[in-house]
Amino acid sequence: MIDIIEPVKSKGGLVLAFRNLIVNGGFEVSFSNWVALNAALTTFHPHSGRIAAYLGAGSAPASLSQTVDISPGDSFELLVSLSTYGITGSPPVHLRVAYSNDTNAEVGVGLDLEIAAGSLPSVLSGSWQEIYQTTDPAPASATKATVTIEKARGSSFFSPFVYVDDVTLLSVAGGEGTPGPTGATGATGPTGATGPTGATGPTGATGVTGATGPTGATGVTGATGPTGATGATGATGPTGATGVTGATGPTGATGATGATGPTGPTGATGATGATGATGATGPTGATGPTGATGPTGATGATGPTGATGATGATGPTGATGV
Repeated sequence: MIDIIEPVKSKGGLVLAFRNLIVNGGFEVSFSNWVALNAALTTFHPHSGRIAAYLGAGSAPASLSQTVDISPGDSFELLVSLSTYGITGSPPVHLRVAYSNDTNAEVGVGLDLEIAAGSLPSVLSGSWQEIYQTTDPAPASATKATVTIEKARGSSFFSPFVYVDDVTLLSVAGGEGTPGPTGATGATGPTGATGPTGATGPTGATGVTGATGPTGATGVTGATGPTGATGATGATGPTGATGVTGATGPTGATGATGATGPTGPTGATGATGATGATGATGPTGATGPTGATGPTGATGATGPTGATGATGATGPTGATGV
């Protein structure tokens, strides 16, 4: 980190000194002197020193800012190293230097720069992008400058972490003069050896599920499976109504009367009736002789049974029950 660079002489003979106004620009003392929103510290591949800061992943706002005292008319050089950690391209990053007065009212803007999405390297390869920007001079009423590094509003839900390290705001003190032309960019130094791979960072949030693809063509119909076992027989339906009774057949001929059976025993004597009036006595007739009683004849044989009459026609069968 740069605090004060040795005084140097300009071509006009003026003595100039560069002073870094940012305190704890390498975040080695946590977030001391910084206002951090949705930001944290890490020891994984810092740009220099032991620690770097990072802005949170996703679409939530995230920023780092620091306010320093300045003098009216000063111009500044803003230096900051940026990188990303994640599997998607970097989000847009906004760098801003705003001037304010003693009442903290903003009185001017020295720098308002947006770094395009996808332009920052990945810290997984140990790569950082070093940003160098010159501000416009501070207006006459300015007494403070606020440096802000933030993810641009509306960043994607899948935006990766943005790493920040070595923030410097250089002021030029000692003499006034017209700035000379910018010198040619020096040759890029050789890439240093890749450091050991750090611990794996936390897994990012699961992405939203993609739309369901179209339904594939219907496959050929498989062979017909074997016929299942026959189900149990259903309950027997109710018995249908009884059919109409057929007509009665003709009565068969009456058989011959059988022989008279023996006389049954004599019934009990009935009650004696009232005695009738006595009739007039008739003349007594002459008494005839009593004849002898003849023997009882033998019982005759039983006659044959008459033929059975023809059976009548069968009536129609009733309707089958359901």
